[in-house]
Parts: sequence; structure tokens; C-alpha cells
Amino acid sequence: MDMTLPYLLSGVAIIVAALFHWKLKQSYWKAVLLSSAALIVISLVSALLLGSQYYSLDDKGASWSGFAIMGLIIAGFTAFYGLIISLLVGYLIKIFRSFTQ
Repeated sequence: MDMTLPYLLSGVAIIVAALFHWKLKQSYWKAVLLSSAALIVISLVSALLLGSQYYSLDDKGASWSGFAIMGLIIAGFTAFYGLIISLLVGYLIKIFRSFTQ
């Protein structure tokens, strides 16, 4: 999985955010928070299982403190990414619903 992991995660993020926003029609912010949390979990698990060489989390000379710091950095960026994706997808679904009603 050389360069496909970011594209795969982006596609999964859009699908997950769209599903949460489609199911939770009335509560926009609840859908944003739940889909962001789901995206954080999905991204971190996939980073650890599928693409650890991508995020410099391999075993080559890594100490536990470096691993923990890198994990926190990745979690922070992933949280921001999940929030932005969820907000944009939710807004687009809100617009789509206003045109279809």
C-alpha cells in the first residue's frame, strides 16, 4: 500500500461522514461530532495496521516517547481532518436536501 492509503482514507471519510449526516437528519452537530470521532478511530487504526511506515511509526529505532508523541500529532491532525470533512459533507448534504424537498 504505497501511495493508496491517503486516497483510501479520504474515500472512507467521505462515505462515513455522508452516512452519519444522512441518518441523523435533524441534529447536524451531533452528526458532525459522531462522524468526526468515527473518522479519528478509523484513521488511527488504519495507520497502525496498514500504513505504519507512512506515519513513521515503524519499529526501526523508535522509542516509546517518540511513538507517543507521533501518535498524539497524528491524532491531532486526524481530528482536524475528520472535523473538516464532516462539516463539509454535512453542509453539502444539507444543501442537497433543501433542493430535493
